[in-house]
Amino acid sequence: MENLNFNEIFPIEIKLHIFSYLNFGDIIAISTVCKEWLEITKMDDFQNKISIRFSGVYLSDIKEPASLFLNKTRPFRNLILKDCEMEYCNNFLKTMGSTLKSITFELCNKMSPIHFITIIDNIENLKELSIKNWWGFEKFELLDTNDNNSKILYLNYIEREKHALSKLEKLHLHVKNSSAFQEIAVRLTEVNELTLKDIYFDFSGPMPLHKTYVWYNLLMLDKLNLKRFELNGHFFPSEEFFQFLIRQKNLKELHLRGLHYLHDEQVDLIANNLEFLEVLKVPFCYHVSNRSLESLLKLKYLKKLEISNSVQHEAGIDDVVTDEGIQRTIARQNNDRLLELSLGSIKLCDKQMSLIVPKLKNLTSLDIEASDIDNDKITDESIQIIIKNLKWLKNLNLKNNIMITDYGLTGLNQLSNIVDGVPISNLKGLISLNLKNCNKLTDISLIHGIKFLELRQLSIGELPSYKMIDNTLVFINSTNFTENGFKALAKNCPSLENLNFSTNNWNYLATLSIFPRLTQYIMYKNCIKCERTLQFNSIDRRHVCIMCNVNVD
Repeated sequence: MENLNFNEIFPIEIKLHIFSYLNFGDIIAISTVCKEWLEITKMDDFQNKISIRFSGVYLSDIKEPASLFLNKTRPFRNLILKDCEMEYCNNFLKTMGSTLKSITFELCNKMSPIHFITIIDNIENLKELSIKNWWGFEKFELLDTNDNNSKILYLNYIEREKHALSKLEKLHLHVKNSSAFQEIAVRLTEVNELTLKDIYFDFSGPMPLHKTYVWYNLLMLDKLNLKRFELNGHFFPSEEFFQFLIRQKNLKELHLRGLHYLHDEQVDLIANNLEFLEVLKVPFCYHVSNRSLESLLKLKYLKKLEISNSVQHEAGIDDVVTDEGIQRTIARQNNDRLLELSLGSIKLCDKQMSLIVPKLKNLTSLDIEASDIDNDKITDESIQIIIKNLKWLKNLNLKNNIMITDYGLTGLNQLSNIVDGVPISNLKGLISLNLKNCNKLTDISLIHGIKFLELRQLSIGELPSYKMIDNTLVFINSTNFTENGFKALAKNCPSLENLNFSTNNWNYLATLSIFPRLTQYIMYKNCIKCERTLQFNSIDRRHVCIMCNVNVD
């Protein structure tokens, strides 16, 4: 057989699909293979995954790091500025702004709103803007400026700001108030994705100009035609708010997190008016019950559903979301549309899981994290049901399910030493697995169960606990994993990038170096001379995050 040329056999579409599975490091590596692959990595499919992040630096055309980018050739699309200052850097902004499509400001309290306007004015085709925890931006009061010259200057900047944001498609705001944004909010008519987090809302009476007028204007826009809306905050959802919501007839994604007063009647209003919804997430909405699940049957295109943490145990609320309600509604018949389901902190039992899971065979993501205060947990029986039925699963969260044992993950009967179940490795496409606080698991699961070629993220081990001994707070380590288990894990999961576990046993810390692709944080919970211990280990400190709560001599 003659030598086959990859570039000649496959069209560009196939190459893009194959390369889409690569992480950032791999993309950089393949860009050095040949000119054609270099051009492929410059396409939007890959560049949209790459972000340039400046954290705690001074941006200037004549100082590093900004000066290093003046002669850039790679078309960067995303820029993140966290806690940065700036002086004259027009050349840097023009160079980056020619290709940038997204910019994020986070904790930029040393920048003024004029700096903000100057930056976005240099971005030719800005499509996405995120502002997070920028308190200085919130304090910018245009109407309170007494100096006439300053007023004229500010108005000129505002006009430039309107133009720069005229084509904005995605807006993400994580601030409590922003009077400066008031002047431009009503002109963001092309925004189709809107995220508002930790915003103070009050629709109960006249809207104070100095508080939330900007958000009121934004929500009351008649021309706004959203496809995605996310609201994260604790406020009373009034009639005006839902009037705004049901006007978004083309909405496909709706995230309402922490709306404690969201009721079944309002969920029914959503289901009746937003027929094209594909994603609905209502976590921490304590007044949502099984009646809401009945309403969701009207959503014929629903693919992703999150109702986790909808049960407020301390409130004494009887009418809540239950596993029986789920079985009677979204899982009462085969549901091939639903791809992601999050039921975290909802009481589940093996009997109902045996009825729910077989009806949802196309699930790619399942979250059944148990509540810390629930005594009733699912057991190995439910895990075996999941393994046998959900062959397309990519993400599985089993956190806090303390009744799960090695048998659930391996199918290995330790009494007879016979495999009479199915190992979790049967879920061949699994990318993320959370087994945090499943404290009955041991090395047996790491050696015989957790075997995945594509697994990228794994959380294991029990959170550390403490108890008083002779009036001294002492750390109790109860992890059941040893060096042999981690050696097997490194061999069985060659693609693992993020390992999250708890321990105070540093004897096998060096074992982590055998994981070939471990690039993200390893979370340690330790209290015994962490810093000094790390000095005697060769593992890269950038890959370790120490979280110490108590110092014990």
